[in-house]
Formats: sequence, structure tokens, C-alpha cells
Amino acid sequence: HGSVDHSSKKVPIITQGCLGKYYEKLGGKVVYFGKPYLGIFEYAKTLVPRAQKIAMIGDTPWTDTLGGNISGLDTILTLTGIPEEFLKKFDNSLSVSEKIDKFLHQVSPKMASDSENVIPTHIIRRFAA
Repeated sequence: HGSVDHSSKKVPIITQGCLGKYYEKLGGKVVYFGKPYLGIFEYAKTLVPRAQKIAMIGDTPWTDTLGGNISGLDTILTLTGIPEEFLKKFDNSLSVSEKIDKFLHQVSPKMASDSENVIPTHIIRRFAA
């Protein structure tokens, strides 16, 4: 989980797995399945067993890109949805990687400290028109 600064007030964000991690701290057993956890990517690979190359395409660095990178896939970040709203606010003199790093610092310093896992292989503006 993290928080985003919206005009000097922090707004909490609940991210994937945050409730599971809390439940684990209470002593509960949790099975994680879905992005960014390895299981969903391994399952997806079984759906295309003869594919020579697979890429994860998505608009969320901490689920789509992180999971794809951990799974050894090429990752394609689309600058739509969540990233679009944040990245367009940053100085255009920054590179996309610098903008993503700044974006991650705003959402969660913990995510930003592991930023090499959330940097995509490729970045595109949109997947479809």
C-alpha cells in the first residue's frame, strides 16, 4: 500500500496483496494469485505453449510490469489509465524512466526502491486507437 499526495493532502491507496499481507501479520494463511504474483503468469504461459515470445502488456507498473519482469517476460507499459494521469503532470524534460521513478516515489517509496523490477522493456502511448 502507499499514498499519493493530492494538493498537499495524502490519499491512501490500497494495492494488490495489501490486505493479504495484513491478514498474514495477524497469523492467517494467504494464497496469492493474480498480478504481480508468479502463478498467474505461469498459468498464462500454459495457454500459449508454442509461443516463441510472450509479452505482458498493461498500464500498471506495480502489477503488470512487475509481474511480467519477475516472470521473465518482455513488458510493455501503455501510457494510459493510471500512468497517463500521473506522467502528464511531470516536467517534459524528464525521460520516461525518470517520470516513472517519480511516479513510483509518489505512490510508494518502497516500490520505488525496487524500481528496476518495474521499469518496462518497452513503453507505448496506446495499445489500440
